[in-house]
Amino acid sequence: MKTLFIYSFNKIIQIIPTLFIVTVIIFSLAHVSGGDPIITMLGSDATPEMVEAVRKQFALDQPLYVQYLLWLKKLLLGDLGTSIRTRQYVGQMIFDRMQVTITLAIACTIVSVTLGILSGCLSAVRKNSAVDYGVMILAIMGMSFPSYFIALVLIVIFAVTLKMFPIAGFTINVLDSPLPAMRNLLMPTASLSADYLALIARLTRSSMLEVLREDYIRTARAKGIKEWKVTIIHALRNALIPILTIASINFVYLLGGTIILEEIFALPGVGRLLIEAVNNRDFPVIQGITLMIGIFFIIINFLTDMIYSLIDPRIRPE
Repeated sequence: MKTLFIYSFNKIIQIIPTLFIVTVIIFSLAHVSGGDPIITMLGSDATPEMVEAVRKQFALDQPLYVQYLLWLKKLLLGDLGTSIRTRQYVGQMIFDRMQVTITLAIACTIVSVTLGILSGCLSAVRKNSAVDYGVMILAIMGMSFPSYFIALVLIVIFAVTLKMFPIAGFTINVLDSPLPAMRNLLMPTASLSADYLALIARLTRSSMLEVLREDYIRTARAKGIKEWKVTIIHALRNALIPILTIASINFVYLLGGTIILEEIFALPGVGRLLIEAVNNRDFPVIQGITLMIGIFFIIINFLTDMIYSLIDPRIRPE
């Protein structure tokens, strides 16, 4: 327990400089993207006096390092700033859109990880059988078709032809009405999960095949342990580390990578908000969303490292 605590403390200490570097990169990239957000907000008819007044209001007339320090000070106080275009608090704007994006990301992660591990294990246990070939063919197909193509096919079949699901839109509160909300998310989840499911299935198969060749697996079988226990308890546990790595990275990617599907299904998520902010040169919103994704990535990596150390104590330093 003491070793785990020291390992966790060292990881937390490493997060602090990482966060600082992330804030510097995010602030810099937002300001070298080009365009003037003030002119975009006020329009071409705005007078120089109006532009200068708004520029002073948002401290955009200050040097970049001063703007960064002011932004960092607000961040430390939990303030992501105010949208240049809508004058709304950035934190509230992200929070209002985050529910849809997180729900979609969690649903896709659960589906892809669960089905991917099950199909990958089945394929490894039945190596070179019809089941193995079938799973791998489906996995290759899943990785070959882009998510937007699968989304359009599902819309044509289940929404336009069969009229089983709504074509677009997501207006139901997940917390208040979970079942209707999940029904609206079935097609987006299926579209986005196909690629990740196929990737995890292939990774699980290769990891399981490598583990199943180990001496301790042959020893466990020689002791008369049931095959399902050998597969799940002994083999799968040791094959989980690369799978967890991919699953954690994919989850963070889903938070910012659902832009195309949010456009296709008209989902009011963070991805669409980011596109709107980029088009309008809304620096505070761009910085807030990018920072949020960066923080999620750091947190997920930290939790993944903790899970690693619990699954395989050899990872923790002595």
